Formats: sequence, C-alpha cells, structure tokens
Amino acid sequence: MNRSPIGMMNIKPLSSPTATISTSIVDLGYAQYQGSVDTATNITSFLGIRYAAPPIGDLRWAAPQPPPTVYGVQQATTQPNECNQAPAGNSLTNPFESTSMKKRAVSQSEDCLFLNVYTPGSEVVATPAGGLPVVVWIHGGGYIQGSANLYNGADLIIDSNYGVITVVIQYRLGLFGFLSGEAVKEGGTSNAGLLDQNYALQWVQAHISSFGGDPTKVTIWGQSAGGGSVLQHLVAHGGNTQPPLFKFAMTSSMMLPSQYNYNDPIPEVIPAIPYLILATCSCSSSSDTLSCLRTADVNTLQTLNYNINLKGFFGTPVFVPVRPTVTIRKGRLNGNHLFSVTNSHEGNIFVNQSTTLDVADYVKALFPNFGSAQIAGVVKMYQNHGSNVDQANLVMGECTCYYLLSGLGERAWKFITAFSNSFMAMAMYTPGDITPSWSSWRHNSTEMMFNETSTGVPDIYTFKTDSAFLEPTISTSIVDLGYAQYQGSVDTATNITSFLGIRYAAPPIVSTTRTGNLRWAAPQPPPTVSGVQQATMQPNECNQARPGNSQTNPLESTSMKKRAISQSEDCLFLNVYTPGSEVVATPAGGLPVVVWIHGGGYILGSANLYNGADLIIDSNHGVITVVIQYRLGLFGFLSGEAVKEGGALNAGLLDQNYALQWVQSYIRNFGGDPTKVTIWGESAGGGSVLQHLVAHGGNTQPPLFRSAMTSSAFLPSQYNYNDRIPEMLYSEVVNGTNCSSSSDTLSCLRAADVNTLQTLNYNININGFYGTFVFIPVVDGTFILERPTVTIRKGRLNSATILVNQSTTLDVADYVKALFPNFGSAQVAGAVTMYQNHGSNVDQANLVMGECTCGEFAIPPALHISDIPYYFISYPIPYNNSQFITAFSNSFMAMAMFGTPDHRYTPGDITPSWSSWLHNSTEMMFNETSTGVPDVYAFKTDSALLERCAYWQDVSAYSAQ
Repeated sequence: MNRSPIGMMNIKPLSSPTATISTSIVDLGYAQYQGSVDTATNITSFLGIRYAAPPIGDLRWAAPQPPPTVYGVQQATTQPNECNQAPAGNSLTNPFESTSMKKRAVSQSEDCLFLNVYTPGSEVVATPAGGLPVVVWIHGGGYIQGSANLYNGADLIIDSNYGVITVVIQYRLGLFGFLSGEAVKEGGTSNAGLLDQNYALQWVQAHISSFGGDPTKVTIWGQSAGGGSVLQHLVAHGGNTQPPLFKFAMTSSMMLPSQYNYNDPIPEVIPAIPYLILATCSCSSSSDTLSCLRTADVNTLQTLNYNINLKGFFGTPVFVPVRPTVTIRKGRLNGNHLFSVTNSHEGNIFVNQSTTLDVADYVKALFPNFGSAQIAGVVKMYQNHGSNVDQANLVMGECTCYYLLSGLGERAWKFITAFSNSFMAMAMYTPGDITPSWSSWRHNSTEMMFNETSTGVPDIYTFKTDSAFLEPTISTSIVDLGYAQYQGSVDTATNITSFLGIRYAAPPIVSTTRTGNLRWAAPQPPPTVSGVQQATMQPNECNQARPGNSQTNPLESTSMKKRAISQSEDCLFLNVYTPGSEVVATPAGGLPVVVWIHGGGYILGSANLYNGADLIIDSNHGVITVVIQYRLGLFGFLSGEAVKEGGALNAGLLDQNYALQWVQSYIRNFGGDPTKVTIWGESAGGGSVLQHLVAHGGNTQPPLFRSAMTSSAFLPSQYNYNDRIPEMLYSEVVNGTNCSSSSDTLSCLRAADVNTLQTLNYNININGFYGTFVFIPVVDGTFILERPTVTIRKGRLNSATILVNQSTTLDVADYVKALFPNFGSAQVAGAVTMYQNHGSNVDQANLVMGECTCGEFAIPPALHISDIPYYFISYPIPYNNSQFITAFSNSFMAMAMFGTPDHRYTPGDITPSWSSWLHNSTEMMFNETSTGVPDVYAFKTDSALLERCAYWQDVSAYSAQ
C-alpha cells in the first residue's frame, strides 16, 4: 500500500506463512473456528473470526449486533474482507485534485466486522481462570482506511517472548463508520466505527479465555487513528465504562483530528453531507433520508466515500469521530495505565514533503499576486537548493527577521537555536533489556528517553518533565478594574497567581444593547458588571478555522492540548499571570510586563494553549505575563471596500491594539509597570508584533510598549484592503450568505447566523493553498498605512529595542510562480539564479519560503514554532539540558526586564557577550554538540543570505509583504 499522510505504514498485506491446520478447534457458542499453525514460529492464528453481525441493510449506520449462529467448523485460515476503504485528500496544489489508491488483493465489503486472533504454541487451551495477557491492536488510517491483514499479530507474540495473545480488529470506516448528523443520531448511531471497536472489546471479554487469554489483563494499543481510537475508549461513557473492557492502554503516533458534535455545522454541511450523498442516492426528497440511504446500492455509497475523502485537503480524512467530552480534564479515564509514544519526526508543518511541485508553481500558489518576474527571481535564487521539497521548505522559512534587523540598527539582536533529535525506539521486555527502572509519571514526573548516541549505541535514560500541574487554590487578592472585579487562583507549586478570562473589550457580536452590532467593528469598552468575577477558568476561544491542506494543527501537536473549551464570537478576553500569592497594585514602578500574542496563521489559536506562568519561571519571578486573544479568520480579517466604509478593517489587529491599551490602563492593578511592556509573539503572533511595530507609520501615540520580540515571525502577502484578492474573498462570503442581492452587503452579513459564517470561515480556509492562510492583515490606510516592509525600510518603528528569533520551516521556478502569482518571468528567473546551487528542489523551496518570511531556526527537525517549548516549559522539551534552557529562555526574559538580551540575571548563564545586530551582523547560535553539550556562540550572518533577503525586499511590492 502507498504511504499515507494519515498514519498508514508503508507495508504490504501479509502473505500466508508455511502453515498446517491446527488440531485445536475453538467453540465460541455461536460458531466453531479452526485455525492454522505457522511451523516456523510455532504460533497459531485464527483469521477472520466474525465478532458482530454484518452491518448491512437496516444495520447500516446502526450499533453492532451479535453475530449469527453458524453450524459446522469454520476454517479460520484466510484474511477476512476489508472494510470499504477511501484515500485521504492528498492534493499538492488543489484540495480536489485526483489521486490514485492501490488496492490490495483482499476484498472490500460492508460485511467486514471480523478480527484475527494469534496465540503462542500449536495447541490452544481454554483457561476458565488466569491465562496469558492480551494485546488488542486497533489499526490506523485516518478512520478511512486500514485493515487487519496489514498487521501480523504473531510479531507481538515474538516481541513478548511468547508471553501474550494478540487480537487484531477491524471496524467500519469512512462514510460507513463515521457518518454524522441529526438524522443519523435519530435513526441510527453516530460513531458506528467506534462502537464496532467497543463491541470487539466486549467480544474479547466474553471469548478470549477460550483461546487461553485472561480477560482481566487486556491492553488496547493503536497507531495513528488507532491511537486516537484508544483515546476515545479511555474517555468513553465519561471514563466509566462498566464493566471495564481493558486494563492498560497504549498509543503510538496518536492522531486526534478536529472532532465536532454530531450536529455541529461541519458534519451537517460537509459538501457531501447531506446534499451530495442524498442527491447521488436519489434520497433528497425522501421523508426519511436515513432509511433511504440504507437502501442505496453499496457501490454508489462506496464511490461517494472514495470521492468525498479524495477531495479533502492534504493529509486529512473527512469522516472522523465526533468530539470527546471533558473527561480527560476531570481525570476520569477507563483503564489503569496509559503508555504513549511519539516519534521525533511526526511531520513537517507547512510544506507537503511529498510534493512534486517545482518552486515556481509552489510560489505562484502561495503568493497569488506574484507575476512572472517575481517568480523567475525566486526560481533563480533557489534552483540549486536541493529537491523540489527542499526548495519549498526554504521558501517557507528564510527573511522577515532580516527586514527588521536592517531597519532597527542598534536596537536589534538575532539568534539561532539548534539541537539534534533521533528517532524514538521502543524497548522490548526481553532478557538483556537495558531499560533502566521506570516509575510512573506521577512519581517525580518521570519520562523515558529512547535514543541513540552519535556512534549508534543505544542511549536510554529517565528524565523529569519540566512542569507540574497542581490544582490551584483561590487567591485572596481581588483586583478592581472599575468596570469589574476579578478574583484569580494561586498555583501552590509555583507560587504564581493567574487571572483567567478577563474581559478587555465588549463582545464583538450582534446586539440590541447600547453597543449595537460590533461584528467587524472596532473593539469597544467592556460592559460594567457587578460582584466579584471568578477568573479561574479559560475563556471562550475565538472561532477557529483550519489552514489549507494542513496535515496537522501546529498548536495541537504537543501534550498541552486545549481542554474542551467553547468557540464563540464573544472571545475578547485575556489571561494575567503574576508572581507570588498576593497581588499588590503599584501606583508607580512595578514589574516589567510581557504580553504574549499567540500564533496560528490569524485563523486559529487561543490563550489556553500558553501557560503564562512559564515565562514568570523563566524570569526568576521577575515579570508579569499577559496572554491575549483576538478575532480570527473571517471574523477578524474580512476586508474589502464595504468593510472599510461600514466597519473596521483588520479587526483582529485592532483587538490586539485594544488589549495593549488595556495593559496601559490596568496592569498597575496587578503590580506591573506600563512603561516596561514587551510584546512578544510566535508565527502569526510574531507577524502581529511586526504590525504593531509599523502601526500608524511607526508612530503610535501614546506608546503602548517599550520592547518587541518575535519568534518564527509569519509575514504573509499583505494586500491593500480593496485589492483583487481581498475583494474576491469578500464576494465569496457575501455569496455564501445569500447577501449578494442586498443593497448593504455588510449589514446583511452582520445579520447572518454565526453558524453560517463559521461554516464559511472553515471551508474557505480549508480550500486554501497548502501552508497558507486566507484571512490575514491588509494595508488599511489608517492603522497599517503601508506594507510593513516599506515602513521598516524607513526605520520608523514603535519600539526602543527588538529581539528576533527565527525558525526554518517543485522546481523552484514553478514553486515561486505558485507562491507569488504577481511575479513575472524576470522575477522568477532572478529567484532561480539565486537558489540554483542551494541543494535539492525542496531545499530551495524551503529557503524561498523562509527567506521571504522569517529566517532560519536550525534545531532539527527545525519545524516552524519548534522553539516554543524552550520558553513555554509546560510543553515537553526535546533537548532537556538545564544550561541550554537557561541560556535560551533568559535571553528573552532579559530583553523584557532589562531591554537587552546581553544581561545575565541567572548564575551560570553560559551565553557570551551579545552585541546588537548592527555591529558586524552579529547573531547568537544556540546549539548542542554531537555529545549533547550546549554550544552557544556568536557568529556573523552569511552575506549570501543577506543578498537574497535584499532581493526579497526589492520584489516586496509583488509579494505584497
């Protein structure tokens, strides 16, 4: 089978080993099965055991039912039918581009609820009590593909030294297993595929003793979507499944896609649900659409299943389980133990590593305004930078920071960080196992690292997680802001007080009150509320969307997952973190303040993903942290002439600006000094910092911050508000809300149902070009007067000092043409010349994307935003070296507290003297040696890189940057 972007391994279906018929016959009551013995391994297999009735006819989209009784001995010697398969969307340029999926020589069918059992030895002996432990394997494949025949359960028996029994299950997939919606809820069952898995686990409890297994010692284990399924079973029935179905749980490369309520907008309005499915099956006019679909021909449904998933954006399935509950947060989980494994290289964030696009096509798609000249310039730069994918990665990761550095002179510093990762290895519990003693995570937050040294020697050791999450206690301090009083909570482990969900502006929603309709309006003062507000819960997130063709969510790729928090238009909140258990107002003076602006391509992200307490710890309790939210996507960055006339352009940026005004007005109440504010952001948050640096032509009065810091700054094409592309997007939204005939389209949009708008927000972004974002800041003529690079070149910036941290993230000509649609042949040729000697196509594309956006972050795998765990230490830290972490994080905090990174406030900080970038183009390298020793030193920026960045500045009018 082809390698799948959604978690299927590059494996072939199993061939039949040299086998003889087993003399053992297992009687399950409803059927008798006779397996076969692999004489080479002395392992008996029972293939194709039916564990549930065929889910066909009236049982289509129904909960699984008991298997029918059959007479005679069934030969369990051949692999069962696979469940109907579908491909994942795998488009490089168009999310609806066709692709092929190779099918295996195993039939696909709705009648697929089978499992395979593997037992050690040639004889199977029933065990009324006791017996061997059991491993139940749940295959991956994005809930749309995969089967039992791909996994040889005998391998796990060999791994265990013949100490376990293995069960490999199948379950309904895609449209057949995960069709959702109100009609399915009322007349069938949502999550039919998960219920199949649950039913298989019930089968194990009822019958595994007949194979010599112990039903009280069951471990469930899955990979990718199978790992995600394990999570679903951990939280099933609110974490209280009775009777229990397993004792232990393990996940490998767990896939957890966005999960919606069954009747949320997305399950209801996926283009094929219900319209395409119903129309194709001639069920549109039926009074009972689900019954009609149950009578539809399976081939018609399978064709829909295949085509709908194929048209999805890259690397994602369409049909997935609906959302788990808040069970994890409550600590209510099925099973006694959980073991979770991730790989060091789970996937590149922004560039499809399988892309065949040359750089010209990639750049053309990425930057719609590039013409032939711009594309040619990029192609010329990157044509010698490796493969197509290498070039695309380079395009995504090399020069916004250099724009800042060159414009700031004495006020700018820059650094690079680097570390080496190896692929994770899994230890087997066998004689000679070198794994050291391993206590549970609760015991001192212990984790195990499976690595290898540079010479190939296994390197396995325990280490401690750098964060402790204890339930906070209510703070005795109440902060009075005039319009509201807030009471926070104290984390007794860190002695840090948090105030979560402070409203800094009025809800930007449709209203009949004094605020009127604030959708796409500038933020307004928050309403006055009486009484003390408990600031102990994370606020609503702003409505989110997904980037086009994105394989994973950059903000959900770590263990710090958001906790079942609602999305809403009413989302203009911020979180404040202060050192100590008591909050004391400071009429004058006070602690420096760090304001964090989250990333997410201006379409996703929220305050709950970032623990502001981490920055306080980094600063030795020397700062106050504020983490803000702002309107996103269609709600925050809808542009066009109509918005300019009747609303506010760049509403999301204005929200940020309003939050900074709030800090100036109220941070003294928390003990902060408004004259010592540092703004800091990563990715689109770093791009937002750049917007505030150039706001009002670099002359915002009164000033809202003293210093600015960027991490992995994201600078997309920034058009004038009434340019062709913003107007096209506005028209698409107007058409999608049936407002095209209105004489006042903006008023019509303001009256539209929020669910309709959110569906458009989601779908428009999904259909964007891979790695790009649709709703982004524009030049509005009021807040942002001109393209940021123009203002930066003039040296007019709203900051005294800035610290830039950069992160790296198919013929180059095609990539550049796709990235920058306004590039002409001359520009494309220029790019090709510049990059022709820089590695593969992918290397060159990486440079193109990186040099025109942010620069280079050298820590392997050097993914966008991979530096975050080194200052937000609640995230797992790949290179867990205390000297390195101190040197790295203290550079940021020194900037916030002292206005320069060249201040050593922690004993033992190994960072050498650090002059500003203007002095000899000095950068700071944060790296490690091959032996794992921190390697921190200053160096001079490569002159060739500066030449390429100068080129990007010259063509910025075409790239709209």
